[in-house]
This record gives sequence, structure tokens and C-alpha cells, in this order.
Amino acid sequence: VMTDASALQGVGQASVMLPDGRAIPFVVSVRDASRDLAYLTPATSTATSTAAQPAWQPASFATSAARLGETTVTIAGNAVPRIAPGVVTSLVPLASATSTRLIETDIAPGSIAPGSPLFDSEGNLLGISTGVSRKAGGSNFLPVSSLGMSAVQKENRG
Repeated sequence: VMTDASALQGVGQASVMLPDGRAIPFVVSVRDASRDLAYLTPATSTATSTAAQPAWQPASFATSAARLGETTVTIAGNAVPRIAPGVVTSLVPLASATSTRLIETDIAPGSIAPGSPLFDSEGNLLGISTGVSRKAGGSNFLPVSSLGMSAVQKENRG
């Protein structure tokens, strides 16, 4: 699981709430300060217990970069989940990285929370909202292609 690190400031563990109401404990395994990301792994007791195994499929990462005009959707919300549709309106250069371009959308900033994922119309993960992306503009997302996550995803799936 990957989320906005600033949302977990000073926290070493968190719970991921599943649609059926179960909370699965996770520990913060890596913090990436340059991208304001936290990587979470299941707590040891959860990983060894078959009864508590998560009942979800990991998201597939988009195989191509976001395109101008591409239809997107983000999910946010704590007590009440919200789904907000949008369109890619610009690919904004990130000042701290010469090749990274933030994905700017027309999604209202109030519909985006720290750690909100951005999906393409096929349900593939395009980006994630982080402190780094929000500083550049409230509707911006850090592209997953800039995270080097394809190797991690392949490793975790075997």
C-alpha cells in the first residue's frame, strides 16, 4: 500500500479499512521524503494469519503516461468515500525533477485527499496525490511512472 507520507506524520503503523468493515493493520516500511510518500506493508501478525488476509486485488499500474484529455477518476473520503471524475488538463514539470511531469486534472481540489489515487478509464493507477503534488496545485497527482514502482509491483506479484 502506498499513501501520502504527510498524512502519516509521526505514525509508525496504520490500518487499512476494507469495504466489508475490517481494519487490516499495516506498518510504515519506507518513507520517501522527496516524493512525500509512505509505503506500508501488512503487520507481521496479519501476514501470517490466513483469516485476516486482505480481500482486494492490487491496482494495476498504467502502462503508459497520462495523456492530455484522458478521462480519469479519483477516490477520496474517510467516513464517506467519494468518487470524482475528471480529465487530464496539463502535464506540469515538477521543479525538483527534470523529467517528472505532474498530472494536472480538472477535479475539484476539495474532492482530493492526501493519498488519493488517480485512475485511468481502464481502472489502472496513473498517479497519487501527495504533499509534493499538492504544493504545485491542488488538482495535481504524482505519476506512478516516476516512482519506479513497476519493479516493486513485479517483485510482489512474483
